[in-house]
Amino acid sequence: MSVVSNSRRFRPEKVAPYFFISPFYIIFTIFFLLPTVASFILAFYKWKGVKAPKPRGWGNFEYLFFKDQILSNLLREYLFIIFSL
Repeated sequence: MSVVSNSRRFRPEKVAPYFFISPFYIIFTIFFLLPTVASFILAFYKWKGVKAPKPRGWGNFEYLFFKDQILSNLLREYLFIIFSL
């Protein structure tokens, strides 16, 4: 005869809330977490969409932030935001 206290028994009322919230976590993972991680990984590759991606490292970010037109583009973006409010 096994001696098991009441606190260690399986209680459906304690597990049921997790089944109700699990669809949120599944959908959140599929539509938010996976694309976010994939885009972070692809940010370090040069990829045309058809051919295989080539590793580029920080080159994409260097191109983005150290390009000559970055200041004028940021100014134009901030002006658009201010005037659209």
